[in-house]
Amino acid sequence: MESWKIIDLKVGQSSTEEITINGEDLEEFARLSGDVNPLHTNDDFAKKRGFKRKVVHGALLSSYVSRLLGTSLPGRDCFLHQIKMRYIAPVYVEDTIKVSVELTHISESIGALDIGVNIKKSYEDIVVAKGQAQVGLTKEISE
Repeated sequence: MESWKIIDLKVGQSSTEEITINGEDLEEFARLSGDVNPLHTNDDFAKKRGFKRKVVHGALLSSYVSRLLGTSLPGRDCFLHQIKMRYIAPVYVEDTIKVSVELTHISESIGALDIGVNIKKSYEDIVVAKGQAQVGLTKEISE
């Protein structure tokens, strides 16, 4: 797990993670979130609405962004202020995606970072979601 300090970060710095979404991930997310909409849980329902099969939750994709921010860039001391995502194309079980984040602005005075987010299907190089996140960095408090 990375642990960047704000003084060591540079605009343009980035991190990417490749993830293959499996059926168990989708089922567990539906269970944990309570979002059991049949678009996410039933292939036949999704097909009747023009999709190839059940669609991965957008919030699950956003959780992968949170994971990348909290473990890689900026890493351990990160806490999420906000995330705005636009979901452009559906993602399905067994799709492999590339989640990328890029530092776009650093505000040292308030300890905040603006970060661009991009999610693509790895094998088709299709952008499926993009957005922005703002994070802060925590500091250890000595007692």
